[in-house]
Amino acid sequence: MYHVELLGYVAPSEDSSLRFRIYAPERSDAELAEKVGLFYLLLYHEIHKHLHLDHPAQQPISVWLSPTNYTNADVGGEQFRDQIYIYNIYAKRSSIEWCRELAHEYGHYILPGVTGYTAPEPWANGVLGERLFLYWLSHDVTDGTIPASSLPFCTPADLEAYLNLQIFPLISRIALAQRFSSSWLSRQDAVGMDNYTAICLYIDDIYGSHTLLEAMAFTEPSSNSPLVTAPDFLNGFYKAMQNLSSITLSIPLIPHPLHRLLLYLPSGLWHIPSNIAWQVVNDKLVIKNHTLFVPQSGWYAIHFTTLPSLITLTRTLPSR
Repeated sequence: MYHVELLGYVAPSEDSSLRFRIYAPERSDAELAEKVGLFYLLLYHEIHKHLHLDHPAQQPISVWLSPTNYTNADVGGEQFRDQIYIYNIYAKRSSIEWCRELAHEYGHYILPGVTGYTAPEPWANGVLGERLFLYWLSHDVTDGTIPASSLPFCTPADLEAYLNLQIFPLISRIALAQRFSSSWLSRQDAVGMDNYTAICLYIDDIYGSHTLLEAMAFTEPSSNSPLVTAPDFLNGFYKAMQNLSSITLSIPLIPHPLHRLLLYLPSGLWHIPSNIAWQVVNDKLVIKNHTLFVPQSGWYAIHFTTLPSLITLTRTLPSR
């Protein structure tokens, strides 16, 4: 029996804006149910803001706060269609563990599925949801878009510690690499899932959430499989970058001195702003008079002597 039901609406509060139904077993669990509902509304805000995603048919998700684990599995929660189950709610959890678990199951529900993994689980959208949603949430708390007082479980310090432990190392894995290898995304173990998560975080951080959305939109399964894998997503990213006339690069705020960056650059003739000093490592690239010539699309290491927070490159496209 579940004696508590809370309804989570996005503005304006009407039947069409209902997005969450939170169920708790006892009336004494109403405060926990409210925290869960508020946290899920914050995550909904982040996903809608960054990726313009909504629930299919704008339908609500049912979230069941369970005192036990009915599947007897070593998991904190599960997602099945439009149902999310959070198990063992009376067990001790840290504040960030509540955030991580809720974000994980929501990621399984709302993010495109990339699969084929042998560990830690077959589908990668749960782990990606943890990292991506909490990264966005931390940004909005830091810049004051979301008041710190509205966080229902964790504090800004909790989020900062999580970023240092789980987010920045993954972004640095791509940003500071000497070279890029597509084989990183072919791995099917836990390292392979981390590599997929890292490239998604990197695209979102460097090229913007709109580019991550485009990469997801261009992703389709290869001809020999009905399911999408990480290499399929990488191909979707390359397709999304093909015909861009401009790219705005955000320099990641990773806690490392940053004077070089591994970038994916589409082929073409790119104009570099005059206030930026670039030094290319690859001799295939040519820089002259604030113009960068990229003969072939690919990953290139770029050294900077000056590094602004934003870099906008514009490409001269051939006339049709």
